[in-house]
Amino acid sequence: MVYLHYHIIYTIMRISINEIKEVHKMNKFLSDLLPGEKGVVKKVNGNSMIKRRIVDMGVVAGAIVEVQKFAPLGDPMEIKVKGFNLSLRKNEAELIELETA
Repeated sequence: MVYLHYHIIYTIMRISINEIKEVHKMNKFLSDLLPGEKGVVKKVNGNSMIKRRIVDMGVVAGAIVEVQKFAPLGDPMEIKVKGFNLSLRKNEAELIELETA
């Protein structure tokens, strides 16, 4: 009886841990990342002009981006994408949907 009780608790805990791991793989926006964190661009949202400018700078689906640093007041932020550094405002970074690893 005691063994069965521990087995049930272990199974519930294992399921909970797997659910937590899946939550951490959820989609985020570039503005949510901290310096040193990386993500893979999933989608660039926004109106045509802003989206076009961001895509022209190399932030396209599948590109790996890493947050380098923030300005002293938090805006703009510097990211590394395709081997070069790029500064984006927070409102622009909110348009970039990422899949974190």
